[in-house]
Amino acid sequence: MTGIQLRPVIKPTTTLKISSSQQSKKSHLQWFYNLPVKTKQIVGLFSSEVISVAALMGVGALLIIIGGRAQLRGQAQSELAVTEINYNIKINQMGFGFRGQSENTAILEAALAHSRNQLLSKSLEGQVKQILQNEVKARQIEYATLVDKDLRIIVNANADRKGETFNPNNLVSQVLKQSEQITANQIVSWQELRKESPPLPEGLMKQDALKQGALIRYTVTPVKDPKTDDVIGALVSGDIVNGKEPIVKETLKTFNGGYSAVYLHQPSGEFTLVTALDQGKAANWEQAQSDIPLPNPSLLEKVVNVGKVDELVTDRQKVGNQTYTMAAKALMDSQGEPVAVLVRGTSESDLNAFLTGSLLLQGSVVFLALATDVFLAILLGRSIAEPIKMLQQTTHKFAAGDRETRAEVIATDELGQLADTFNKLADNIVSKEEALAQQAFLQQAIAERSQLLAEFTSLLYKSVTSENIL
Repeated sequence: MTGIQLRPVIKPTTTLKISSSQQSKKSHLQWFYNLPVKTKQIVGLFSSEVISVAALMGVGALLIIIGGRAQLRGQAQSELAVTEINYNIKINQMGFGFRGQSENTAILEAALAHSRNQLLSKSLEGQVKQILQNEVKARQIEYATLVDKDLRIIVNANADRKGETFNPNNLVSQVLKQSEQITANQIVSWQELRKESPPLPEGLMKQDALKQGALIRYTVTPVKDPKTDDVIGALVSGDIVNGKEPIVKETLKTFNGGYSAVYLHQPSGEFTLVTALDQGKAANWEQAQSDIPLPNPSLLEKVVNVGKVDELVTDRQKVGNQTYTMAAKALMDSQGEPVAVLVRGTSESDLNAFLTGSLLLQGSVVFLALATDVFLAILLGRSIAEPIKMLQQTTHKFAAGDRETRAEVIATDELGQLADTFNKLADNIVSKEEALAQQAFLQQAIAERSQLLAEFTSLLYKSVTSENIL
């Protein structure tokens, strides 16, 4: 008799079935649940890193842009204040110079003589005219006129207009009444320019825009009788802004670039470019382009419609190939109406360069963070996913009948404890299988012996029976 060792064999199922309770939950994330653990780790870590880094980078970039834009607006407004100072320098110079000339002996004699209805001598008239012409040349202005208290011209620096009424925008009337010097920005008509025939920059008289009027800065200074202090006349000085670049040039020189312009606001509501310089991307102001208008008048329209004196308006516009943060301010005439607009554009190239550098730096940090994240995912995969995979393969072999296979314990963490538990479970199963096999063997042996005994008994019985018969 030979013993047969029997071991029960457990056949693994061919497909993995999800429990019915989970199947009833039609989750849209089932595809994710079905991924391998290692893939889940990489997807989860990488996604969370990308989302957090992208959010931080986006918020950081947004804050930098918002802060940069606000700083540029403040800078443009400050630079506009310098433009206004450059604009008012000539007015201040004229006011100071003609205040001194109002006390000139020859001018006082001419005004007194005219107030007494006396004719001026040729020598006195020539002397006064020479004084006024010297002022025009020295200060590079267009108007220098002595007016009596009846608003008639006594002497003027340009074409002879003696005896004509001269009261631009009622400025002379105000000075005669108030006895104080006033300054004002006004529009001088084409007809008035032709009458005065002042020395204008070359080519300016041929411009069609000038026929709609020119922007002029007036100072009107009272001439007083030194004995009675009564106003006996007025000195009118006028500087035409059209075609004069020093106003905008000084701003470009001060800040080494940008856009600077002066616009005339016509009574019709239209805007006429008076003077402008755009340095763009040029290396210095000497290469700046002149008379470059704004592509969009919206900034000008906003500032004249704001309805507040000294109110500044900002905007962003692209002039040529350069984008500027613009600041604008309206200049009022003697009636408080907007007659001109000062514009200053601060280049955004420095901000853009800063943003580019900042984004590149942030991008480098993001790349390093993602690379570190991938490295950690791989490390976690080796320490978690790989042991799980090895344990799964071991359990599969064990389930297929390989009772000698055991899980490799590579660490003392939960996975190591799980592998050790599996090994103990496998040993227990093998031990029980061996016990069952031994029990089956004993039962089979008993059965075989019982069968042999039965056969022997049967043969013995038959033998005894045959002997009795004989």
